Amino acid sequence: MTKRTPLQEYRVALEKRNMALQTFGKAKEAQIERFLSDAEKVLQIETDGSLTPQQRLEILKSLQAWPRIVLGVYEAKRARVAQEARKNRHGEPSDIAYNAVGKVIELSGDRVKALCREGRQHEKEGMPPKLRVSVAAFKRYLRLGH
Repeated sequence: MTKRTPLQEYRVALEKRNMALQTFGKAKEAQIERFLSDAEKVLQIETDGSLTPQQRLEILKSLQAWPRIVLGVYEAKRARVAQEARKNRHGEPSDIAYNAVGKVIELSGDRVKALCREGRQHEKEGMPPKLRVSVAAFKRYLRLGH
């Protein structure tokens, strides 16, 4: 292979740059589409009165923010369970909270734990945290959509 001239090196570098920009543009566009899709789903949950709680739950599970939503419900439940556990000591508050949240969202306690771990990672990466929501308030949201 022969040595490239400076102009050839420049053209190769320019082509690599253009390819990287195209790839970045496509990824950014896909991310924007996901955000818009999630926004439409939340709007549907909150405005479509014909949805059942099960349908609302399935839509929530499809959101990019689902792990952070689960984390918010878990943290609220854990805080409540921790207060009660100080009085009656019936197991670890975290395990009780994982299982209680799992019942509501129809997942196992281990899956809730994994989702919480994923939600914490999302927050570390700079995604906005979700508010802590009690299990009762979350059930009401599933039932009514607001």
